[in-house]
Amino acid sequence: EMKAAREPLTTRGLLGLARDGRALFPARGAEVLRRLERARSRNLALARRVIEILHERGMERQALVHSFSPVACAAARALAPRLRVALLGGEHLRTQRGWRRLERWAELLDLAGINPPLLGVIPEAVARCRDAGRTVAVYTVDRPADMRRLAAMGVDAIITNRPGACRAALEVHQG
Repeated sequence: EMKAAREPLTTRGLLGLARDGRALFPARGAEVLRRLERARSRNLALARRVIEILHERGMERQALVHSFSPVACAAARALAPRLRVALLGGEHLRTQRGWRRLERWAELLDLAGINPPLLGVIPEAVARCRDAGRTVAVYTVDRPADMRRLAAMGVDAIITNRPGACRAALEVHQG
């Protein structure tokens, strides 16, 4: 019993909490928070500090917290239920299977969105996210042609190193 209390809450453990198939948030947020606290989760400590900083600066409504870790996303959701939280995707999003996995996490954690890398964008998956009411913000998009293609696809945001070029590309697209 003591050993179990010190084990980290992994993605597998988080899935175990949702074995009945129902979403963990908002209904079971307190249970997730208790498990994270019992596990002394570093994800919880990090989420707590980020949320403190957002609160100190009065930025809770403007911020979007995102992570590659479903456990970190769960920690943020448990601590600040009204905060917008999104799951970052990686290279595995080049397949429908990878997208479905992230979509399932977004559903279980009641996340605001999924943020894939440019190479992981699949139009059908973007449409499914949008139909589910989730945002899609694509990173890192630096070529104007990609920016226009993503805008036509209906993504909500483009994360770029070239904001001026992005603005110009989107003005041309909308014009």
